Amino acid sequence: MASKRDALRKSAAPMPTMEDIQQTKTAALQHIVSGGKPEHKWLRPEAITFNPSNDYTEEDTEDDISRLAKEIYRDGVLHNLVVSYRENEDSYLLLSGERRLRAVMLNAKQYPDDKRWSEVFVQVRTGLTPIREMIILDAANLETRGQGAKAEVRYRKAVTRFIENIRQEFKIPQEEAEKLTAEFAKISQSTLQRNLSIEYDLVPEVRKLLDEGKISKNASLVFVKLTEGEQRQIAETYEQIEQEHGWEAANAYTARVEDSVTGEGVVPEARPARKRNHVVLTETDKLTKTLTSAQNALGRLVSNASVMKFVLNSDSVDDDEKKNILAKLDDIEAQVKILKERL
Repeated sequence: MASKRDALRKSAAPMPTMEDIQQTKTAALQHIVSGGKPEHKWLRPEAITFNPSNDYTEEDTEDDISRLAKEIYRDGVLHNLVVSYRENEDSYLLLSGERRLRAVMLNAKQYPDDKRWSEVFVQVRTGLTPIREMIILDAANLETRGQGAKAEVRYRKAVTRFIENIRQEFKIPQEEAEKLTAEFAKISQSTLQRNLSIEYDLVPEVRKLLDEGKISKNASLVFVKLTEGEQRQIAETYEQIEQEHGWEAANAYTARVEDSVTGEGVVPEARPARKRNHVVLTETDKLTKTLTSAQNALGRLVSNASVMKFVLNSDSVDDDEKKNILAKLDDIEAQVKILKERL
């Protein structure tokens, strides 16, 4: 499948030399982020507008801000906030330091007679374009990556947006913007390319499954090899199986698709037998166990059938393979009918 990123790389942007990229652009990017000799001043916290484009604030809980507020009460604000002064609006937009600002505002609320929290010391940037504001915002977020699946999603999106903005700012090709970002953010090219492949080459429906933690990052990197139609089929089938048979059956489906794409057979993981304590089951327990077993079996059969239908629609399957798959689907349909009668 043709990559959207490849199309961006082949765009008719001016092609500077490698020396220009590595020296001039790196220095220019660093100047945008650091600001050279910016102005500093005291501002009332309420005079600063929170940045609606800062996705990283979603992971902060009230407890997180409360802990930071206590640290700031003890030690003060150790790193200045960064704001953009918008002269046409006579307003200050926050670019870096949202957690610190929220902590200061919490201290001001809890200690109204303490004048230390009536103002906050900020670095003021003036004359910034919207693109440069976004570059500074994302540069600050790339320095504090965070942990967990949600932080991984926000980091990936911040990297992608950072590349798009510096490509527009410097009028450079996509490939050079990627190299500049990897150098600035201190991440390997392989890590960067994996993140970009997910953002550019996965259809939104599959990317949503990844962002919600329903499929693994490894699975998503396998699915980028498929066409957009095949990816959407995976997402639709996943949602259908999950709704009808639960997430375990849906995950089994994507695992089997992943194996079929990579050409690997599905081999059960070898595990040592576990010793079980002897338990006397009541008739109700036995019935519940049988019912659960039947439901799990039904989910596995539906999952297998979905994978077979996925393979059946592939152009690489010859007529003999199609006949074999159709025969297996008939067998699965008969088993599903029996299990549904038991349930």
